[in-house]
Parts: sequence; C-alpha cells; structure tokens
Amino acid sequence: MPHCDVFELGFRVPAATYALLSRRQSEPVLKSPLFTSKTHTSDGIFDVHWIPNSASRVCFVCKDLFGVFRNRRHHCRLCGQLVCNPCSQARSFVRKSAPAVKLERTCVTCSGTLRQLASLGDTRVKLTTSSSPSKPHSASAAPAHALSTSHKATLRKYVVSAAWYASYKMSAIDKSQPLGPIANHSLLYFFQGRLHPKPSLSATDYHVLDPVDWLKLFSVYGGGPCITVPSNDVHNHIAWSIRFTTKPTKKTQIPEMINNHADIEPQSVPTADVERRTKARDAAAAFARAASLARREAEGLAMRKSMASLADFEDLRQSLNLGSRSSRYSTV
Repeated sequence: MPHCDVFELGFRVPAATYALLSRRQSEPVLKSPLFTSKTHTSDGIFDVHWIPNSASRVCFVCKDLFGVFRNRRHHCRLCGQLVCNPCSQARSFVRKSAPAVKLERTCVTCSGTLRQLASLGDTRVKLTTSSSPSKPHSASAAPAHALSTSHKATLRKYVVSAAWYASYKMSAIDKSQPLGPIANHSLLYFFQGRLHPKPSLSATDYHVLDPVDWLKLFSVYGGGPCITVPSNDVHNHIAWSIRFTTKPTKKTQIPEMINNHADIEPQSVPTADVERRTKARDAAAAFARAASLARREAEGLAMRKSMASLADFEDLRQSLNLGSRSSRYSTV
C-alpha cells in the first residue's frame, strides 16, 4: 500500500447520542466487528453500522462500479459506507496510551472533514502522516459548498462559537491580539462520517447571526464549519445544518451598506467535476455544430450535382429532339 494520510483521533462519542443513533439504526445491517454492546466505550468512533455489500453496486464517493476481482468493495470504518480502494486510502486510529494501534480504513469524504478540522486547530484530530497517494476516481476529497446568501438563505440564521466571537470583539478593541479563523468545531463532534452538535450545548455557548453578518466575518476570517439553523427555531440543535464552505470568490459589499439580503449574489467555486462536465457539454455542442454544417454542405453539394445532372439531361433531350426533326425533314 502506498504512503497515505494517517489521522490520530481523540473524539469521544457521547453515550446518549450513541444510544439514540443505535435505536434509529436497529434494522438488520452488517455491523463492524467492533460494534457490540460489550466493547463499546465512550470514544467508540469506529462503532458504526456498515452498509451491506448488497446495498450498492457503485462506490459511495466516485460512483464507479464494483467488480469481483477489480475495484473491490471496502467499508470506511468511520462512516460505514461502501467505497473502492482508491477512494479509501487514508487511515485513522484512536488516540491511546498503548504503543500498538490499529489503522482503520478511511474514505476521502471522512478524511476531507478531518483535514478541515485539523487545519482549524482542532486538538482532537492530528494528521500524523501526509503524502500523495493515488487520487480517487472523481470528486474532491473534502466536500466544500459555496457560500450563499440568496433570498432563500435569509430564512436561516448562522451559528458562531461564543468563545471565538468574544475574541473577535476583543480584537476590535486590542489590535495587537491576532484573531484566527472562525472556530465552530468546539461546538461539534465527529461520528458516523458527520459532524454533530454536542448534546451538552447551551445557548451561552454560541451566538446566532444574520446571514449578512456571517458573510462579513467569513469573508474576512474564513474557518468554519458553517452552521445554519431555521430562523424560527434558532436554539433547536437537532435542526442544525453543518458543512464546510468555500470563501466568496470576489469582494463583497460591507454589510452596513446593504439593506436587502437578496442584493447579494451567491458566490460559487466550480469543482473539477463541474468544469469537466462543462467542457464535455461545450465539446458536444461544438461537435453538433460541425456535424450540422457538414450535413448542410453535403446537402448543398448533392443539390448542385442534382441540378447539374438535370441540366445535362435537358441538353441531351433537346439535342435528341433536334436530331429527330432533322431526320424527318431529310426524309421528306
């Protein structure tokens, strides 16, 4: 196996959340060898349900077909999804005092989230080895979403860590205090391939912002993850939508000068898949135009040949008519 990214994890799964997720997934599915009530511990991040082999014929990440001898099925130990080998070359292990650890297969979707958390300074994730293994078949390793503050998005509010927001307020007073990126990871934990709000959160642990205020902070400081919640249910942690986002690609007007949230155009960063599909559509359109032009030219050439043939036939007919008249006159 080539060198790969190895993540040392220090997450602790809340027992209450684990029990709730276990009840939701009580249907019979293939389970990880670690998934037993006897072996479960509060840090059992690998205690996840595995998707049955029969549930899908394609890789969860790249959508390539599985085969018996080539492109075999594997399970990501963090999310339980069916993935191919090129899309699951990263490895993870739980931080323990014992010197011997077991490296567990990790898909690019989970490793992308872990990379993002590590880059934000999350002490629960440590990237111990970094390299460039063979790339997955398609899609980027970290699912990033473009930041949007369209009119529809204004129906939701944004959540920011109270600790980071306090540092932001302090930095406005003391300019010598450097402020890092938005650090919402302190409100979350990672389990089953997703980020979840901590069950112990209270309303004092975070601030709720309008979309324009969040856009202002995110455009300057970056970071994340981006946490949104319905405007009419801001303290319902179950309704949190959590994802990493990309920064806007062009400078945005300062929020104080904007009264209508719909005035802000959504920003987007094209992914490799989008660019590839766009190029394919352009190539197909160009081919169709060339084929149409060639067809019209061929039809025109055929028409000209047909007209020429008709003209030659008319000349021949007239010549035959003249010859016939001459022979009648000579007979008389």
